[in-house]
Amino acid sequence: MMTLTVHERILLDISVLPQQANWADLKIAQAIRKEVDFSQDEQEVLKFETVPETGGTKWDPDAPQEREFKIGRSAFDLIVRSLTKLSEAEKLTPEHKTLCEKFLDAEDE
Repeated sequence: MMTLTVHERILLDISVLPQQANWADLKIAQAIRKEVDFSQDEQEVLKFETVPETGGTKWDPDAPQEREFKIGRSAFDLIVRSLTKLSEAEKLTPEHKTLCEKFLDAEDE
């Protein structure tokens, strides 16, 4: 089981998982996106809003921020490969830190 925050779930979708890949990886990425997507109940609790000035998203900081997910080996490996590609291209940002700690550091253990 892997605990992911709201922010990490959003990052996985928009900046980590590949938008273009081979067929197998696209299917895995789609399954990950489906797994970490926010249910209608979560959306109501988190009260997502778009920030007009930046186009970013904000949510209720007092709502539960973490949820556990079962991440299978192929999904875990795809996330590691995706983060590694971002790292090698020097495209990681401070926002990726916790995902790198959870996936890349875990891969090293």
